[in-house]
Amino acid sequence: MKFIHCSDLHIDSPLLGLERYPGTPVDEMRDSTRQAFHNIVSAAIENKVDLVVISGDVFDGNWRDFNTGLFFTDELARLREAKIKVVLLKGNHDAESEVTKSLRWPSNVKVLAHRAPETVIFEDIGVAVHGQSFAEKAVTTDLAAQYSTAKKNLFNLGMLHTCMAGGSTHLPYAPTTLQTLGSKGYDYWALGHVHEREILCQEPRVVFSGNSQGRHARELGAKGCDLVTVDDDGIRNDFLEVDAVRWAQVAVDIGGILDLDALMEKARGGIVASAADAGGRVVAIRLVLTGSGKVHSELVADPEKAIAQLRAMTIDETDGRGWVERVKLQTGPHYDRTALAVRDDPVGELVRFSTKLESSDAELQQMARETLGSMLDKLPSEVRNELKLNDREQLKAVLREAESQVLSLLGSKT
Repeated sequence: MKFIHCSDLHIDSPLLGLERYPGTPVDEMRDSTRQAFHNIVSAAIENKVDLVVISGDVFDGNWRDFNTGLFFTDELARLREAKIKVVLLKGNHDAESEVTKSLRWPSNVKVLAHRAPETVIFEDIGVAVHGQSFAEKAVTTDLAAQYSTAKKNLFNLGMLHTCMAGGSTHLPYAPTTLQTLGSKGYDYWALGHVHEREILCQEPRVVFSGNSQGRHARELGAKGCDLVTVDDDGIRNDFLEVDAVRWAQVAVDIGGILDLDALMEKARGGIVASAADAGGRVVAIRLVLTGSGKVHSELVADPEKAIAQLRAMTIDETDGRGWVERVKLQTGPHYDRTALAVRDDPVGELVRFSTKLESSDAELQQMARETLGSMLDKLPSEVRNELKLNDREQLKAVLREAESQVLSLLGSKT
């Protein structure tokens, strides 16, 4: 028996805050979530699977129009024609209360109930599927605790949209534990909600398939689904890359770089490597320029020119398949921080203070929460997504950037 486990399709999710310029692959970006699901369906047909399970967040929220539902229906019909069953549940983004538009899905599709756990038995393939959809966006109870125990003489497959208890980077939706999941006696747990693929446990097999298409610069690398084969040898998971657009981040340290030409040459290697890793897909690249050096003054004097040159070089080196989504300037002039730190003036006080913060993760995170926490709640989601207050390395980069800007304003000399 073979099935595909996927989740977090986020079909027609809006791509916000993207910088467009001539050569931007707008159509590929806009259609990427659709193309990823189309690729899943094609993989299911090519591999002659018996079943496709989708563990929540098929949609990103209410449909803007019925075309979203019509696209999904058309793909489900391809599976029906191939005699492939589909079981899906609703997650926090497409909970029963969140999506008001609806269509009747093809006859091969079963949507799991939202009022109570449900078990669907497919005698012809020897599978029992257990699960429950989200009734509301914010489900904070352990749904899995109420699932029925395993059915005898069948392969038992549990579906759940969950953060897993103790997950620090995701909202606490339907939190559960491996102990609770294991107590049900199932063979496989198909999890959704977390966008990074991870196998949490081998027996029983507990898997986050991750999302099928990266949607911004924090969702890096290959995205896809799991092809699961069940036979006398046990359970085998094979990861299938189905994403249409690949996201990458290229960091360039400007230390020792004297001018823009040298910067282009140093950035070229990371850009070419990212395009190669994408395997012919469009690659959306976040360029992060860091460090301190002489080229900083040229970047600050005319950042628009530098960014345009980086984008032009990317178009040329990737045959138009590379797109510089954004260039983040986290650079500064070359300072002797050791010499600045001993000065008895505001410059010295600033350097000593930032050094102290950087050496203490607890103090740095506390200051970030106190100064930025309330402000972040008022910003658009695409801006909030850029800064994670529990990401120590990101906070340190912000601190260094702030220090550099203040030192530049103070006109400090060494």
